[in-house]
Amino acid sequence: MKKGFSAAAGCFLCELVAVGVGAGTNSLYTAPICNDLGISRTGYSFSVTVIYLVNMLVYMLFPLLMRRVPLRGIFALGLLSETAAFLIYSRVSSATTLYLGAAFLGAGLVLLGSVPITAVIKSWYPDRQGSAFGIVLSGSGIGGAALIPLAGMLMDAYGWRTAAMCSAGLMVLAAVPCLLTVRENKQAGKEDRPESQRINGRGLLALLLVYSFLTGASIQPTYLSIAAHLSEYGVSAKGASTVLSVICLCSLFVKILLGVVSDRFGPYPVAACSHIGFILAILTLVFFTDCLPAFELFFAFGCVPLALVLPLLSSHFFNKSAARALSLCMAFQTAGIALGVLLTGRLYDMLSSYNGAFLLLGGVNLAAFALVSALFLIHHHRRSVSK
Repeated sequence: MKKGFSAAAGCFLCELVAVGVGAGTNSLYTAPICNDLGISRTGYSFSVTVIYLVNMLVYMLFPLLMRRVPLRGIFALGLLSETAAFLIYSRVSSATTLYLGAAFLGAGLVLLGSVPITAVIKSWYPDRQGSAFGIVLSGSGIGGAALIPLAGMLMDAYGWRTAAMCSAGLMVLAAVPCLLTVRENKQAGKEDRPESQRINGRGLLALLLVYSFLTGASIQPTYLSIAAHLSEYGVSAKGASTVLSVICLCSLFVKILLGVVSDRFGPYPVAACSHIGFILAILTLVFFTDCLPAFELFFAFGCVPLALVLPLLSSHFFNKSAARALSLCMAFQTAGIALGVLLTGRLYDMLSSYNGAFLLLGGVNLAAFALVSALFLIHHHRRSVSK
């Protein structure tokens, strides 16, 4: 069990650094890089698109990668890739080098993300996966709350190139404890659930992939538009950043809470709570924008499918091949994010407001809720028939 705890701690560190620094600080570089190098905002936005495209490519290749590279090697590649990304950012001189750094960052985020972490946690904690996932994935919340402000202070004091160099150094520091502790339990899998208690098949996977696409197309595009929406109601940039930080902190505790709920009652109540939270968050954001504390709490529940729900569902429905199923789900979720971001921007241009886009995204999330409910109804029906 001590080795399992060490492995979980290594995964937690990866979440804290990879998401807290790798994903969390990216938007801080937008204005300084564009202003210093004369790159347009559209050009910088394309670098974000590059991150998503590389995400999808690596997710699709992940099953092949896991057959050929040990998990510790995958984590090493991820840390090396993110280190290279920030070293490139610190030396960016043109749009081309910016896109190159984005490509390395996109690969690193996947190689240090939920797919390899799922393989590690599932092997060490077969009976308490929800709690373990919740605690490990909360590292992203701690990283976002602590490291984003730190990067901002470094940027203000020493410039964005120095901040990028410090981020690369942080990756190197995290590599040593991570690679010493992250390992897979080779004895795992001997007590897998009987075949009669699992659903397998292409039909189930297809439904799960559609669900992943719908969650991606609704949740992340909403998150990326919160600050811009609040600015239309007179909320300052500092106030909007506070809202995002509070969401980050609340989601930390929500992940742990819902992880415990999953261990006791299964993953469906987790998904249901999350989708209900997202829909309430949308209604609050559109019709009761002044009620920001309520919105922050609702959205903390609503953003959980981006991190916790998909690993739990993949493990529940595809016990022996959870990591492979999750890699495909994450690829489809990333595709949904890319489409949702474009759709949100287009609707804003048409309506001069985010309200219409938010209501549409709430409807998309409601469709995802209906689909995951149908998945569990099919699950219980097949189990009852098999008995």
